Amino acid sequence: MTRQRGILFFTLVSLILTTAVTPSQAGVVDISECRIPASKSQTVSLGFPLRPERISSNKTAQILVVPIAPSDVPNHQFSQDLKDNYINAAGDIEKLSFGRAKINYIFAPVHRSQLTVNDFIALRNNQQSSFQNKDLTKSTFGFVRNTIKELDLGTNFTNIDSVILEVGPLLTPFGVAEAFQFYSNNQESWFDPIRTNEGYINNAVLLGYHSDAIAHEIMHNYGLTDLYGSFTSPVSLSLMASDNLTLLNYEKWILGWIDDSNVTCLDAKNVLQGLSIDSSVEIKNTENQLAIINTGSGTGLVIEVIRDNFNGRRLAFYSLNNEERPPITMFPPARATGALDISGPAAIGGLLKSPKFSLLVSNITQDEISLALIPESLKSTDEAKNLISQSIANRDAGISIARVAEAKAVAEAKAIAEAKAVAEAKAVAEAKAVAEAKAVTEAKALAKKKTTITCIKGKSTKKVIAVNPKCPAGYKKK
Repeated sequence: MTRQRGILFFTLVSLILTTAVTPSQAGVVDISECRIPASKSQTVSLGFPLRPERISSNKTAQILVVPIAPSDVPNHQFSQDLKDNYINAAGDIEKLSFGRAKINYIFAPVHRSQLTVNDFIALRNNQQSSFQNKDLTKSTFGFVRNTIKELDLGTNFTNIDSVILEVGPLLTPFGVAEAFQFYSNNQESWFDPIRTNEGYINNAVLLGYHSDAIAHEIMHNYGLTDLYGSFTSPVSLSLMASDNLTLLNYEKWILGWIDDSNVTCLDAKNVLQGLSIDSSVEIKNTENQLAIINTGSGTGLVIEVIRDNFNGRRLAFYSLNNEERPPITMFPPARATGALDISGPAAIGGLLKSPKFSLLVSNITQDEISLALIPESLKSTDEAKNLISQSIANRDAGISIARVAEAKAVAEAKAIAEAKAVAEAKAVAEAKAVAEAKAVTEAKALAKKKTTITCIKGKSTKKVIAVNPKCPAGYKKK
């Protein structure tokens, strides 16, 4: 790797941000330097440490699901289809966590609420105002607290990590989907854990029938925050910003689903002095790498490669500020949203621009993706201009190579198709010849086949057996 006046170069091997470096190298610091602090004012955020009250990912989470029947729908039942939605969500979370997060549901009997459907609608409509006014009597917070206390009379909450109150399809048009994360806070009793006979409940969900929202709301209980709400959100790159079953690598790292060994930590001050990262070591688990630049004051920049749902490759570059909502600001390329498609050589020369840095895709080969991080202060230097020019040359060469490879593949496919057509025509001709020969043989055999006739003369009879039998003189065929 080459160092040029503060431009940071690094390479992804097999889609990997390699960490084959030592902290003593310029720009690379200990991983602890890149643990962006959690928000001091939010119950969940993309920072360290996760609150201990959140669901731990190092064990099988015990989640109690309680179907709620409004008083004016006394015959409400919790169907198998609804249960299947929960089971599918658990499978999705286990897959996202690489098997590190497992969920065991306890499905409770239907709980008959004193509230009517209209009461539930009023709770939903009062969400914001009741939260702002801290009015438990008219809020979903108050309903969740009161319902769990009612359940405590006949429910064993031992080792329960989360309680989901499932209203079912009754309130579908009103979008009831809200997660609750409680924690001890001497200054704000609103978030106090719910006390039961067996201990405290720190996590809960109030959910109407939204099969695509189950995993999203449960992930709040694990500690993730919402990422939707702006034009610069991660869009389809995270379950917390859309209904796509994927998460950012950074989110997985926060939850402990990606090990520290897969994270490269960069110091913004040293970045300006350059960095050389050895890309000769191939690292496995190719979809789980990221690099973080600590930009100070509880903020950071994150670079990661993502494999999308269509098995394509995308490069994401975004800032993180846990005191903002949403906390992530994506830096998309022109005419794109969320991330840069780096599945082919056309992406070489692509730039993802933040206020202080531009992330350049300097080259893409079969084995690696090379990136350069150019500080805003150096973007007009000859070094930066030459680097961009070289990346354009690399793109043109890569496209040319890809076109040759594509033409070769087309020619090979054509040759294979032609050979197949010739072989099929030959097979058809041979089959026809065999069929015709068989027909001739059968005809000849039929022609030579002897038949039997009976001939009579008065009271005398004779049987004649021949290929073409005829009665003797004086006899007639019977």
